[in-house]
Amino acid sequence: MTPTGWSTWNPERPAELSDLTSGFRLTPVLYSDRAASFTQLPPGPQLRLGLRTIDGGRIEFETLHEDTRLAWSYDLDAPDGIAIEWHRLSSGEWGLRFWVTLCLSGPEGTRFIYDRESGRLQGFDAAGEARLEIRAAKDPLLVTFHDSLEALAAEFENQGYFYLASRGTEGRFVALRFNLVEAPAMRLMLSTASAARPDLPGAPETSPAAVTTGPAQESLQAIHDVMAWNHVFDGINGRPYTALTRNWSARKFGGFGVWLNDVLYNALLWSHFDAEKARQNIEAVFAWQTEEGNFPCLVTGNDAWQDRSQPPSRPMSSGPCSSARASVDFWSGPIRGFCVITNGGGAGAAWPRPAWSPSAPAPRSERASTRAPSWQPRTSPPWTTRRCTIRRPSMRTPGCCSRPTWA
Repeated sequence: MTPTGWSTWNPERPAELSDLTSGFRLTPVLYSDRAASFTQLPPGPQLRLGLRTIDGGRIEFETLHEDTRLAWSYDLDAPDGIAIEWHRLSSGEWGLRFWVTLCLSGPEGTRFIYDRESGRLQGFDAAGEARLEIRAAKDPLLVTFHDSLEALAAEFENQGYFYLASRGTEGRFVALRFNLVEAPAMRLMLSTASAARPDLPGAPETSPAAVTTGPAQESLQAIHDVMAWNHVFDGINGRPYTALTRNWSARKFGGFGVWLNDVLYNALLWSHFDAEKARQNIEAVFAWQTEEGNFPCLVTGNDAWQDRSQPPSRPMSSGPCSSARASVDFWSGPIRGFCVITNGGGAGAAWPRPAWSPSAPAPRSERASTRAPSWQPRTSPPWTTRRCTIRRPSMRTPGCCSRPTWA
């Protein structure tokens, strides 16, 4: 997947799929009539985040809402588009009263049209161009239209599990509703072109991609799962990066949080799997360098600690990142120029710093320092700049950190 493709970019809703290029979103939500409880599946105990294959093609997780447990998978590399599946693992109530709902939405001007005869839902952008299509193995029991996700939540909470007045065939926000009597297991196909109706899924099986070949492979897969689930899109600053945890992004940090060491460690870990994601994390750090050359210890949507830093982790992360894939020019693109990092008055190490283009908006923080940072590279720094050579430590210790072999 590319950095602008479909993925779980929203830090506030880990199960939501969104496409950064078109702005379309697919959001699963659940409703239990027994408890009169609606959930948008935020980070927390309702979600058990599972496998993220190293090639980026498959996502697995489980949901638990009012004692009903579902196993989910997103196959991003399915032959006809993106395959979305769920399987009921256990029930906490009569399946007729438990709704699994997939919501489709998009940017301003988006319209969705549902064809009841074919069961096909199409999404159109503001210019009237068809951008996506979704079909289920069995038609939804209800297709309803609303102003927003919040309006859908209010309808469930006020009207209960079966309300017909919001049914329709066209609107800006659509909800495809299934109950667990009609659809204890379901497959839907999301594509950019007309696709055939998918088959119903069979019994859930262990994904071939989940099979490992020893402790080293299991360790690498575990690291990748954690990194991939926390790699999100920072909507405030307009760029992807790996958050410390989805649980903090909105509630604690005001939308985003860049701890210096943590984000650089994320870059180091990503270097074993995806050089572009490693680079995105390093760019997130360089974006906040002060005019004096300091890298802030922390920058969030609520604060910026520009008067302090952390021990230099940059040399440790740059070697593996720049050598992760020979086919990737790691320092190409927006990074230009050099600046100096010093530690305790010692000799500085020269590192490139970013010059942001219109396609990559300059970062901003609501309550950051009153002094506006400069995003242009220095051409004549007031100190002596020197290049340094970094030796990459070995990452291939047999039986410990050997790289995986992927088919």
